[in-house]
Amino acid sequence: MVLSGQASLISGQQTQIQLHDKINACYGERSAIIHGRWEDSQEFHDIHMYTTEAVVRTVIRHIGSKPGMLTAFLSPQRNNFLEAWVKSKVLTPPPMPV
Repeated sequence: MVLSGQASLISGQQTQIQLHDKINACYGERSAIIHGRWEDSQEFHDIHMYTTEAVVRTVIRHIGSKPGMLTAFLSPQRNNFLEAWVKSKVLTPPPMPV
């Protein structure tokens, strides 16, 4: 599974594309739930719930393993920090908020 660990989040363009597609599918299911178009199914539990849980576990593990990252996510400057990181298009985070 692509989401089995931190390294899988950053191991090349093909993996990034696969991760993007999985997250888009999860977001589509989220939208279906929010807008009342969702119907419970085994596919939902086997694919979408599993993928969503794997993404959340990986992100939490990543945040917890990087010194200062938890502080950044709890900071009032979190949104600025995340926006700067996304716009940089690099895997190394920008300076931590103070």
